[in-house]
Amino acid sequence: MSTYLRDSLAQAGFEVLAGDHPIVPVIFHDSARAQAAASALAARGILAQAFSYPVVPEGAARLRLQASLALTDADLDRVIEAFRSMRS
Repeated sequence: MSTYLRDSLAQAGFEVLAGDHPIVPVIFHDSARAQAAASALAARGILAQAFSYPVVPEGAARLRLQASLALTDADLDRVIEAFRSMRS
């Protein structure tokens, strides 16, 4: 589940940190961009927490997604589509 989310977001052009765990960090570098992305996702009913300095290194602001077995494939596809819409 998290592998599908990671791979799909990376294919959509997002910088995603590797790992084999349910937490999927998507790097935005700029804290304002990360917060704006979190707000845009929240408007679509998707919870993504924005983290910036001093929680993460300066210039490494990110969104943190958590894949859950409670999510369906359709749920994950909705998250991926919401991210894609931010790229256009």
